[in-house]
Amino acid sequence: MPNNIYQSMTDSAAEKANALGDKIADGAADVQSKLSDFGRRTADTIDENISATAAYVREHDGGRMMHDLKRVVRNNPGPSLLAAIAIGFFVGRTITRNAKG
Repeated sequence: MPNNIYQSMTDSAAEKANALGDKIADGAADVQSKLSDFGRRTADTIDENISATAAYVREHDGGRMMHDLKRVVRNNPGPSLLAAIAIGFFVGRTITRNAKG
């Protein structure tokens, strides 16, 4: 009789483990699907932004672009400062890396 109880408990635990494994696999597939959708939407957004930027550069001369840039900086001083710091950091890092190698 104790062997039957042990066997029943073991079978029950195995069934629960299998059910949990199935739920985890389903959840992982759902997450992967959502990430794929997110990646596709992100790539589409980047593509649209690059196309819009290319069109802007084709349609405007350097003076107009400088005027627009000054207006953006005046209207958004904080983000502009952070962008300038980031660009300066990456340019400095690139120069330093090229000087070493």
